[in-house]
Amino acid sequence: MKPRNRPGKNGAPLTLARHRGVRGPSLALLLLCFSIAVIGLPLAGSIVQTMTAVTQLLRIQIDENNMLLARSIAREAGVFLESYFGALAALVSEPERQETQSLITAFPAFASLMIVDPTGRVRFSSGSDRETGYDVSQQDYFKAAASGRPYLSLSSLSERNYHPTAYLSLSYPGGIAVGELDLQVLSDHIARLSLRSGDIVAIADAGGTLVAHSDGARVERSENIALVPEVIDSLASGQVAARDADFEGRRVLLSAAQVPGFDWTAIVAEPAAKLDAAIARIRGSLLVETIGMATIIFLAALSALTYVRKDIDGLLARLQAIELGDYSLPAKKPAFREFRVIALDFGNMAEAVRDREARLSESLGQKEILIREVHHRVKNNLQLVESLLSLEMRRRDDRGPDSSLKRASARIRALASIHEMLYLSEDLARLRFDEYLRSLARALVSLPTLHIETERLNLDIDRAIPCGLIANELITNALKYGSRGEGESPEISIGLSVSERIASLEISDDGPGLPPDFDPSWCVTLGMHLVLSLVRQIEGSWHLSSDGGARWTIRFPV
Repeated sequence: MKPRNRPGKNGAPLTLARHRGVRGPSLALLLLCFSIAVIGLPLAGSIVQTMTAVTQLLRIQIDENNMLLARSIAREAGVFLESYFGALAALVSEPERQETQSLITAFPAFASLMIVDPTGRVRFSSGSDRETGYDVSQQDYFKAAASGRPYLSLSSLSERNYHPTAYLSLSYPGGIAVGELDLQVLSDHIARLSLRSGDIVAIADAGGTLVAHSDGARVERSENIALVPEVIDSLASGQVAARDADFEGRRVLLSAAQVPGFDWTAIVAEPAAKLDAAIARIRGSLLVETIGMATIIFLAALSALTYVRKDIDGLLARLQAIELGDYSLPAKKPAFREFRVIALDFGNMAEAVRDREARLSESLGQKEILIREVHHRVKNNLQLVESLLSLEMRRRDDRGPDSSLKRASARIRALASIHEMLYLSEDLARLRFDEYLRSLARALVSLPTLHIETERLNLDIDRAIPCGLIANELITNALKYGSRGEGESPEISIGLSVSERIASLEISDDGPGLPPDFDPSWCVTLGMHLVLSLVRQIEGSWHLSSDGGARWTIRFPV
């Protein structure tokens, strides 16, 4: 069956463009948002967890490295102090000048050595600041050693070289051995460590005074860190601590370890800004990777949705084709199985509609034949009646213009012409009234003075029959009364126009016109009564003027 090209509102064929005005949520947009939510939200959560875990691992790694370095420095400081206490114990066993000089040579951190008797008098001194017989009984190192335990004093700056120094003292049966320890060697050792820029390594004595520092100037100033809470906690607990702290005027990651056997503390601090920068780099890298992954996911989802959209558009096009009467199967199958099932159902539906249309078309064809046959038989019957009236007119010899039989015959002929045109036309429901009017006028008036101007007008049979009878009566009246004198042919004008769904039928002649007081409503003739009744039947209006002849104007909706 040939596809129908059914027009839309503006006369153009229906296309998919008409769906653009349909309001409502977009399935494609919903699927895209759902895909992004299903994939993107877990991905975002995973990225946040990854960043948190990486940050924690990085912090743990930094803390572990710093704590390991703090333990190592504390252990080395402990070994350093133990070795010098051991050297002092060796001096106690052999307090000879020659042995003292060898100890100073072997242990260069000894600035001086002294042997003090039980009363606090110096018996021997390797330095020049303590002469033999000098009383040191009031010094802390003598009082502590006299109690029988080794003693390590708080640090102080040496007046000789402004190096940090501390006193070691150890008692023995014959007196007390005292060693002045130059702690600059510890700062020199720290300076030899491979430290990163900004890192801090320091050693503080029991009072919190710096005895060694990666920045030697702080030692020279005898800075004290005892008020730093993290250092206080470390000194109190004796444990290795790793925490955030405000140290030396900046935020650092501080690790502290107590020197084994002594109340000294080894400190390692790394600026928190380094951790922040490392975290920022990791976050930047993760952000770039996230954007890349999100872009890939978005493009993949968009690509999948593009195929979905194509399948949906294909189904809409299939529905449009079915609506326009094209029931052929599409050449391209949908990409997704679900849409293929729908397309298959559309095909089954189209096949069913095509079979139903074929049956309806066959039934409609049969009905059209029956209707044509009815119109044909009505026309034949009307012509038979017209022939009977013509025979009756001959028998009565009643052929004048006022003959009632002749006027009835003309009316029947007008009806017969309508049925004849209907069964000959393709559209059995509507009549080309402009063509019918021309045919009727030429059948009634065979004069050269007939003028016809019409516009195309289609009328259904319910309006075509009343309008045909009205035209027949008015043309007959114009032919009968439109002549100005005997022997003159009337000039008859017929016009048909359509404007804004209102049809206007005008029939006029150039005769003497009608009397001024003529009112068709009071006319008792059958023809005039018929005209007014038929105008009311078609819901129309009439107007009659006698300026230069009679002019009838009939207006009715179409």
